[in-house]
Amino acid sequence: MSRAAVSQLSERLWAEYQAFASRDLAEHDIVYLFVDGIAERLRPGQPREPVLAAWGIARDGRKVLLHLMAGSREDVETVRTFFQDMRSRGLGEPLLVVTDGAPGIIRAAEECFPRAARQRCLVHRMRNLVVKVPEPAWPEFKERVRACYQAPSRAIARELRAGLVGTLHWRAFESSVIAMGWGRLGARDAPM
Repeated sequence: MSRAAVSQLSERLWAEYQAFASRDLAEHDIVYLFVDGIAERLRPGQPREPVLAAWGIARDGRKVLLHLMAGSREDVETVRTFFQDMRSRGLGEPLLVVTDGAPGIIRAAEECFPRAARQRCLVHRMRNLVVKVPEPAWPEFKERVRACYQAPSRAIARELRAGLVGTLHWRAFESSVIAMGWGRLGARDAPM
């Protein structure tokens, strides 16, 4: 491609991003909001750059990419601004906000969506747990944790969790796992 073609393509893509990042979000009745910071290689030969991403699941089941912000960090001020931008464009209060464990994202979510429940992302939780559980025990442990998370009710989740924690086999690393927050793992707060 010529430099002129690359320049034209870059201008067109930037205009499309600006339209995406300023569009009205009121048409989307979002019930589940997922927020995470990711690192992507935006320029060839350059290090990965942070991108804050928000996507949701609408009441009708559609998945919607809501917002992307390149060069952002996961601190409270940045994420608060990110959320406020979406709110100013019509995003309503979701039932549930799913985040990783980043304190800035958690605090901003609690401030900007005070009536929404917040849940730790299971993928992030499992990534943290995998380093705490001995490798030979991981496959069985992973399936038992997943059963807790996917339990149809909190009561069943608590039973499954108690069975796992009560198993003598797990006692060697129980404190590490509970310290990671797995002790609060249970059935989802919101229906999927």
